[in-house]
Amino acid sequence: MQKKKELLENLTEMMSEAHNQSDLYLPGNYWKTYEKNILKEIKNNDISKFRSWPGGTGTGSIHSFGGGEKDLTRVFGRNFHPYDIKYLKIDNNFFIEKYNSLINKLINFIPFFSFFIIRSAEGRKYFFSRTKLYQETLYELIFNLDKELLQISDSNFGDPLGFYKNDKFYTTEFLNKLRYINTIKKNADLNKIETIVELGAGIGLLASCFLKLKKNIKYIIIDIPPTILLSEYYLRNLGYKVFGHKELKKTKI
Repeated sequence: MQKKKELLENLTEMMSEAHNQSDLYLPGNYWKTYEKNILKEIKNNDISKFRSWPGGTGTGSIHSFGGGEKDLTRVFGRNFHPYDIKYLKIDNNFFIEKYNSLINKLINFIPFFSFFIIRSAEGRKYFFSRTKLYQETLYELIFNLDKELLQISDSNFGDPLGFYKNDKFYTTEFLNKLRYINTIKKNADLNKIETIVELGAGIGLLASCFLKLKKNIKYIIIDIPPTILLSEYYLRNLGYKVFGHKELKKTKI
């Protein structure tokens, strides 16, 4: 696994080179907000868990480009989600569990006691139960559309929110990418495709799907930092041979 210090050094160099390009390749106003906040995220968080970083429109983050917990989307202008991972220990606290259990019993006799329950802890159970149901429904959808696609699975690298089915790990985003591939298969012969070019690949999740499905495919990602850095980081840690920024610097071509 690439060390954070080395990754940050590479990122600093990439950002410097990117900002020295002509206006044609510089980020616009929309991207500049994300760029600044994603840089903060990379520097302030555990990079090995980048797929579970909190994020969303409240702060502008890698969440919008394939990282972070998309199932924990923040509403615009809100800098937290009520079920952020940081609240997990509080919501699952033994005393809160016992307190809510007692209130649940009292409600049968005095309904007014329902206003005294700690609803965030109860709500978490409902929320993640529905999230898992949604993921399992997506799985069933893919199974009925093209069950051969389920021969591949997501990686739990990056600590994403997912579930296991037949000893394979799946996330909402991975299953959605399989839906895209199902559409592509209907309109193209994958066996004849040797090279794919993707503009704006996020963390490289779709790339990982294609590379798992077809081992000898050449996948070219075109993007700007800092997201291109996370694409490199993610795909390298899945074991793929990546010709990235460092390699590009060394080549004379």
